[in-house]
Parts: sequence; structure tokens; C-alpha cells
Amino acid sequence: MTKKQAKTNKIVLFALVAVVAIAGIAIIERTANAETQTLNALSYEIGAIDSTGEFVQDTSSIVTKKMSSVDKMSIDIEKDALVTYMVYYYDKDGAFISADETENSEDYAGTVPETAAYFKVVVTPTNDAEVSLFEVAQYAKQLTVTCAK
Repeated sequence: MTKKQAKTNKIVLFALVAVVAIAGIAIIERTANAETQTLNALSYEIGAIDSTGEFVQDTSSIVTKKMSSVDKMSIDIEKDALVTYMVYYYDKDGAFISADETENSEDYAGTVPETAAYFKVVVTPTNDAEVSLFEVAQYAKQLTVTCAK
């Protein structure tokens, strides 16, 4: 290889590295500037919420681990989902306000209480009495829960 070819190869390599770096920065900025987030399977744990809004050990359902903002909240369920869900509402201090009256099997169309700042979701399989750790993702992905970051 001649000196000219070696220099050309270095320039091309440098240009490729620069393009990849710029693309990476653009993706990171776009993600950081997003106004909403979608909860994933890691956002859930096996359990439920009782009538006082407290987490309880229960292997028949999964529940979001953390409270999420009611701002920009939307919940969409797959067409042939094998789950139902209930939404639990909390005020700005994390105190329980209320929950949906019935389990939902359609996209969320409820009314968020005026004083609600946060929510949690309990997802219950319709044909499985006991959820295993390996099934959490399977049930979580049947809902698309979106909220403000």
C-alpha cells in the first residue's frame, strides 16, 4: 500500500467514526428530549394493590413497581389480550385516592381524579391463576402504558 492509499484510508476511517458519533449523539438527544415514556416489562413485579392502595404479595397479578405521572397517561391493550387491568390513583404526596371500579379489557377511557398526580397499574391474566417470574414480560407487553417522563 502506498502512502497516498494509507492516508486515504485514514481519512475515510476518520469520516466514518465521525458520522457514527454524530448519529449516536442525535439519538441520545432525541431520547432525552422525549416528553413521554413507555413502561416496559422491567417496570412490573409480581403482586397486587389492596383496597387501601398498598402493595401486597399476590401471585395472581403483576403491578407497576413505581408510581408514574398521570400527565399524558394512556393505556392501550392488545386486541386479543389475555389480561385485564386496573388503575390506582395517588395524590402528589403519594397518598392513595381511588381505583377503577372494574377491571378494564379495553383501551383506557376512564377519568383521572382531579387531585391525582400519580398512578399504578395492576395487570391480571384472564386464564392464569399464578404468574411466574418468567411470565411477567409476557403479560406486561399486552399493555402499552405511556406517561410523562
